[in-house]
Amino acid sequence: MKKFIAILLLCLSYTALFSGDSYMHRAVTRHAVKLLKVPNAENLIKTYCLYPDRYYGKNHKKIAPYLYLEGDVSFHDIPSISLTTLYQAWVPFEKGQLRRSRKYKNENYLFAEKCFNFYFSNIKKAIAENRIDDMMKFTGCLLHHLQDATFGLHVLEGASGTDVYTLNKFSGTDMMMEIANLRPAEDWFNISAEPTYLGNTVQEAVMRLYSQYVKYNRNACNALFAIAANRIGANDPKILEQNTRKMYLNSLYGTLDILYTVQAWLNKQKIPQNPLSLTDLTPYEPPLSGYGKYRLKMLQIRNNELEFGVHFEQNIIYHIAENVFANFTADLIAENAGTVSVNIINNNKVIDTFTISGNETKNIKITSPCGVFGLRTSSTAPQGGLIIKNGKFNRKE
Repeated sequence: MKKFIAILLLCLSYTALFSGDSYMHRAVTRHAVKLLKVPNAENLIKTYCLYPDRYYGKNHKKIAPYLYLEGDVSFHDIPSISLTTLYQAWVPFEKGQLRRSRKYKNENYLFAEKCFNFYFSNIKKAIAENRIDDMMKFTGCLLHHLQDATFGLHVLEGASGTDVYTLNKFSGTDMMMEIANLRPAEDWFNISAEPTYLGNTVQEAVMRLYSQYVKYNRNACNALFAIAANRIGANDPKILEQNTRKMYLNSLYGTLDILYTVQAWLNKQKIPQNPLSLTDLTPYEPPLSGYGKYRLKMLQIRNNELEFGVHFEQNIIYHIAENVFANFTADLIAENAGTVSVNIINNNKVIDTFTISGNETKNIKITSPCGVFGLRTSSTAPQGGLIIKNGKFNRKE
C-alpha cells in the first residue's frame, strides 16, 4: 500500500509539472498568434505546441515524424556552449608561449543546427506540397523547443546553461519544482512586440534563429539566476515577478520570430531586409580571455562593436548561410596590442593574412561571405585587444 501511494504521488507530481508546462506553451503561442493574426491556429495552440512533451506518452508513434531527436536525446537535453576547451586546453610551446592542445567543438551549435534545419526544411516542404496541417505540426514542435529554452526549468539547459539540478546544487535548497511551476501573469498577454524575420532561405533562417535562441536563452538564464538569488536572499515578490516577466518576454519574442517567418513563407510575402550586423550573430567559436583588462573576459558586445583580448591563439568563427550575402565589410582595430597575426577565413579557407599592432586599423572587405567564416589570430607576445567595428553583411540584390 505504501509503495502504491508513493507511485501515485510521483505520478501526480509529474502531472502537475506537465500541466503547468502545457499552460505556458499554450499561453505564449496564443499570445503570438493573436499579435500576428495567424488564421486557423487552434490546433497549433491546443495540441501541436505540446507535441515534444506528449511524445513521451501513448501517442509517440503518431508524433515521432514531426519531432527532431538525435538518438534518444531531445532538445530539452541539448549540450551547452562549453568554453572549457578555450581556457583549459593549452600546452607549453617554445620560448614561454602556449598553444592550444585541442580544436574547439561547439556541441550546442551542432545539435541546434541540425534540429532547426530539420524543422525549417520540413516546414518549407509542407508548404510547397500544400500540407498545411503538417506545416503547423512541425512549427508547433519548433515553438515548443524555443519556449522551453526561454522560460522555466529547461532554461538551465542549452546554450548558456548546464543542467536542471544546478540551482539545487548551488543553493542547497530544493528549487526545481518552484521554477517548474512558474507561470506568466494574465496581464502580460496584452503586451505588444515586433517580430524579427529570419530570412528567405532555410539556411539563413537556421543561422538567424540560432543567434536569437542563444540571445533569448542567455537573457532568460540571467533572469532565472536572479530569481534564485532572490529566493535565497530577500525573497522579494517584485523581483520574482520582474524576472519571470523577462523570461516570458524572451519566450514571446522567439515564438513571434518563428511564426512570422513561417507565415511569410506560407503567404509568399516579400519582407524587406536590411544588411545584417555582425553583432546580431552568435559565433560558433567565441574568443575568450586574454591579458591585462581582458583576463577572464568573454566577448564584449556594444553597439556595432565586438571587442576581445589578444591571446597566443584567439579565434572568432561563424557559420554563414550560403548564397545570401554579396560582401562583408568591417574595420579591425588594434587597442594597445602587441603584434598579432591575422588570418581571414571565408568558406573554411584562408583568403588573406596580415599583421596588426599598436592602435592600427585595417579595413576588411570579403566577397561572397559564407560557410566557416571569421578571424584566426595568434601572437607570440600577447597584450591588448582587438575590436571589430561596423561589421556588416550586405545582401545580394
